[in-house]
This record gives sequence, structure tokens and C-alpha cells, in this order.
Amino acid sequence: MSSNELFARAAAPPRVFGMRERITGKPESASEAQKYADLEVFFGPRADTYVEIYDRVKEKKRALCWPAFFLSFVWFFYRKMYLQGAVWLVLPIVLVMIMGAGAGGTSMTIIYLLDGNREYVQYANSRLKNADRLGLTGDERVNYLRRAGGVSWAAGTLAGIIYAGMAVIAIAALLHHKA
Repeated sequence: MSSNELFARAAAPPRVFGMRERITGKPESASEAQKYADLEVFFGPRADTYVEIYDRVKEKKRALCWPAFFLSFVWFFYRKMYLQGAVWLVLPIVLVMIMGAGAGGTSMTIIYLLDGNREYVQYANSRLKNADRLGLTGDERVNYLRRAGGVSWAAGTLAGIIYAGMAVIAIAALLHHKA
């Protein structure tokens, strides 16, 4: 390799294409490679795991979401799905108000387990489509996808505090009811 090629290679931005090829061994078309590159940027931490989940969901295969199962709505806020997190925060409360204590608890966690990753993939796709609608390319697109995706420790922590508070209130209500 000539010194000019080495300088060109060193100056080039890191290649983010090829995630699917690295995982499945299947070659990608240019548009497919760009989509997977966008997904890598959007997913942020643990992108390789979520690209695999994206492929499973795309193939209509089940992709269980254990973080959502154990962390409930907190995971949705952590992954910047604020609307979904708010729905999953309020829905069990509404169910308890309508149907009484115990309504929805176990069934909600099962829904989180079965549906969390599918919702995340749909959310990622909607953000990629939004970037297309806005006509974003290059650094603008990467910056948009990084801001829209990835994780939010602040939102996850705040949601976790709310979750802990709700647990304390539920335990206090149970103890008060038994007394």
C-alpha cells in the first residue's frame, strides 16, 4: 500500500457500514448498508445487539425484551421512547383505578417482555424516516440520529426514581391494608 493510500485511509471517517454483514455474513446493498449504518448510530450503546433484534423483528421472529420486563417503563425512558414510557407508566395506574388492585401487573410485564423490542425497532424506523423527510445527510443526519436515539441516563434515572416511589407506595398500601 502506498503512503498516499495510507494517508487517505487514516484521514477517512471510520466505516460504520457492514454491521449486518459482520453479524450474518450476508453482503449488503448500498442502501441496505446505509440503513444499517443509520441504525448503528441511532441505537448507540449495544448497537450490535439491537441490529440483531432489528433483523429478528423484520423477519417477524420473536425478540424478547428482558430489560423492559425487569425495568418496566424505566427502560422506555432510558431508550428515549418518552411517549411509550409515559403510556406504560400511566396505563397500569388507570387499570388499577378501573379494575382494582392487582389489575394488569403481571400481564403488563408480559407485554413489556413480548413487545418492547418491537416498539423500539418501530421507533428507530420512524426516526430514520423522519431524517429522510427532513433531507438530512452526512454529519447532520448522524447528529440527528445520535440525538434522537441512544440512551438517556437522566430520563432513565428519573423514571427509576418514579418506579421506586411507586413501589414504596404500593408496599405501604399493602401493609396498611393488612393492618
